[in-house]
Amino acid sequence: MSTVERLLGYSRLGWLNIAKVLRYRASIKWRLSAAQRIKAQLPCGPYFSAPTSNSQRVKTSFAWENVLVFFGKPVRRVGDLTSPPAWHKHPLSGSPFSNHDRPWWTITDFDNRNGDIKAYWEFSRMGWVTYLAQGVASEVPGALQALNLWIEDWCVHNPVNIGPNWKCGQEASFRVLHLCAATLLLDNREHASKALLELIKIHLERIAPTTGYALAQDNNHGTSEAAALYVGGSLLQRHGHRRGEALRYKGQLMLEERAKSLIADDGTFSQYSVNYHRLMLDTYSFAEHWRSVSGHAPFKPTTYDRLRRATDWLAAMVMESSGDAPNIGANDGAHIINLSACDYRDFRPSLQLASVLFRHARAFGEGSWNLGIHWLNIAIPERRIVPGGSTLMDDGGFSTCRDANHLLVLRFARFSFRPSQADILHLDYWHNGQNLLGDGGTFSYNDAQWSDYFSGVKAHNTAEFDDRDQMPRLSRFLYGRWPNSYNVSSSADGMAASYTDYKGCSHSRRVSQLSDGLKVVDTLSGFKSCARLRWRLPPGDWMLGADTVSCGSVRYAFEADVEFTLVLEQGWASTHYLQRHAVPVIEVAVRAPGNVTMTLSIES
Repeated sequence: MSTVERLLGYSRLGWLNIAKVLRYRASIKWRLSAAQRIKAQLPCGPYFSAPTSNSQRVKTSFAWENVLVFFGKPVRRVGDLTSPPAWHKHPLSGSPFSNHDRPWWTITDFDNRNGDIKAYWEFSRMGWVTYLAQGVASEVPGALQALNLWIEDWCVHNPVNIGPNWKCGQEASFRVLHLCAATLLLDNREHASKALLELIKIHLERIAPTTGYALAQDNNHGTSEAAALYVGGSLLQRHGHRRGEALRYKGQLMLEERAKSLIADDGTFSQYSVNYHRLMLDTYSFAEHWRSVSGHAPFKPTTYDRLRRATDWLAAMVMESSGDAPNIGANDGAHIINLSACDYRDFRPSLQLASVLFRHARAFGEGSWNLGIHWLNIAIPERRIVPGGSTLMDDGGFSTCRDANHLLVLRFARFSFRPSQADILHLDYWHNGQNLLGDGGTFSYNDAQWSDYFSGVKAHNTAEFDDRDQMPRLSRFLYGRWPNSYNVSSSADGMAASYTDYKGCSHSRRVSQLSDGLKVVDTLSGFKSCARLRWRLPPGDWMLGADTVSCGSVRYAFEADVEFTLVLEQGWASTHYLQRHAVPVIEVAVRAPGNVTMTLSIES
């Protein structure tokens, strides 16, 4: 790619954002950032005390040997609650982080010696704080001692600005949010300990100076750091700390501005990702609940309007029977303030909470997804909103069609923000809770080979032209030459969209719902040598025929007005970060322009 094309690609990020990033990097390089000059020692505990009242309405039923969760998967520990995690060892391999005793600004994000830095960050996000706090509130023996011990042990092994866990402002924000959430669970907010307040204050001193960099990303970094400033600043303000009010106000302005800037009119979040959408909504949900119990003034009406639309967006994606949702977009395992007993892949707790707060209605009936709401002592309205029919989110590039047992999602190109995956015209299909056509996920940002595969066109149910991606890759997280879809339509009977890429290759997709499945017609043109359509299937004993692929009651049949080849290959899928599994993939290849029809039928 030429220098001009590369500059044009970066310009789509916005020159102001680029200036913010350059300013941040210069300040770090020349040691000018206030975040590098924090002079403080992390306090010794205790940080929390047992609740003074018996008002808590829920008793925990969690398995305490699974107190640690690694990217959504419980990790069984050896020993009891008196054994804190090894903060600088990889939770799976046990390998140590080689530079944990160096200032954070000298540590790179992507280092082959250490592997994926996110693996070392995960336990230091302190998701276990709320878990242990639930145990304290439920009078689990040893839970309070473990809660204070683990926090103190983390402080001992992570001195201010030393090691990987101080490198990212968002990572510090997650710790603040979990610590503040625990004050609600334990009724400690009004009499928070000096040690806890000092710990939060130091974290906010790390976050506040680099929010310009976070905002420049136009993603969840800005919303997470805004929420931490708002919630943590509010707690400091309540206890008379001088900068608390200013930090809370800064966080409020950021939360309001980010909602307006990053959430489209149709509810799509800037990252075009189902899991990041949940993370954003969880962040705002907790900030709104904290605002309410703290007696602060409401956010701007436009903020609530955007959050209601974002809640509707997620409601269009979640299957009520399982709580699962399409694995569309980047999925790095982020999940905060998980107060329910539900699985990581269950989006119902987040959707129910956001629906109660922003739509003033429930999304679901009774179930374990309500546990987090009960823990926060939030009343659940009787009114219920049940999604159905077809929804076109044209600002963000999503079309959905659903009923109680089916979900169909078409992803098309509408890029106001940078796309992180080459998933244009990807099709996701769910039947009775089974993902018959699924997305690949993410797996890892650190491993270049796997990162290219999972973000690239091969990991999606769409067309690949001439063995290349749909857009040229500029960097690990950035594609260039973003196309724009046309001929977009959506109805209860089906959906359609088309696009032409930067080399003149065109793909048009028309999807029709059938009584026993669906029919997809793909029109492919403009390529030089070959076009390949891929359909990613769930694991099973799939049988390849002359023009069919079948397993049990499910059958995929293919026809075309040009010669085609049909093969069944092995691909990969990742529903949890740093974990992958093999999946069968149908590949249909043509060497001349034409129409390829796939008919999916399901015997009742």
